[in-house]
Amino acid sequence: MVCHWSRIRPVFSVSAAILVAAGTQPNTVLAREDGRIRLDGRYFQAVDDTGAPVTVVRGLAKPDTTHVLMHRADNGRFISFFGDLHPSFAGNVVKAMGGVKQGWPVVAEAIARLGEPASNESPSEFIARMNDLFRARVEAVNRLTPSIVEVVVRAPQAARNFYPGEFYRLQNFETLAKRIDGTTLAMEGLALTGAWTDKERGLLSTIVLEMGGSSDLCAHLRPGEPVRQSATTLPQAMSPSPLTTAWAWPRVRASSGNKVAWMPP
Repeated sequence: MVCHWSRIRPVFSVSAAILVAAGTQPNTVLAREDGRIRLDGRYFQAVDDTGAPVTVVRGLAKPDTTHVLMHRADNGRFISFFGDLHPSFAGNVVKAMGGVKQGWPVVAEAIARLGEPASNESPSEFIARMNDLFRARVEAVNRLTPSIVEVVVRAPQAARNFYPGEFYRLQNFETLAKRIDGTTLAMEGLALTGAWTDKERGLLSTIVLEMGGSSDLCAHLRPGEPVRQSATTLPQAMSPSPLTTAWAWPRVRASSGNKVAWMPP
């Protein structure tokens, strides 16, 4: 691991794993986006190995019985939850790590009950496939007009899930960004419209209107450069109605139960 926080000298450290604490508020948006997931107040609802809801002792970091499963699918597979998503282990990193120590046998037992694995891939093959699907890299940067740039990103999973009208968040990595006279040309996250996709090649095109700041930096992205690329969730029966532009096909959002107001350019 190389630490780039200091420009005076790099700091090297051998790390078997790097864990990042990202806030202390439970992010339960999954329950709103997936109707199968239930909430228990501010946290996810815990279930037992049959999928039945169970009561979890709040704030007790060492409960007599550890419940870290939150959903059981029809095929017997579970979703687990830890850290600030869990009422027993929320609040700090020590409790979160303690929850993992207590909860991993529950997860291991649930996996063991499945019998044959769903895939014959080796761990290294699986990781390589996930890296290929989810790690976005710049394919090409094409100037269309003096103030408009097209950024084509290779992001196979995002390309497969593309819907016209979706917006994508594009951002470069600070550690890979160019530096000029001690200034790091790091971008803020940009909300961009998807223009076209090539699902077979895993390519996704976004259009950037250069308006200064981060949008101007898109022209300096290099082919092969890793970037952050994520998409919004297509809302289901959303009200009030979303507004869309000429290239964000209204009929796609209407097909999701939305009432759409089309605002032509």
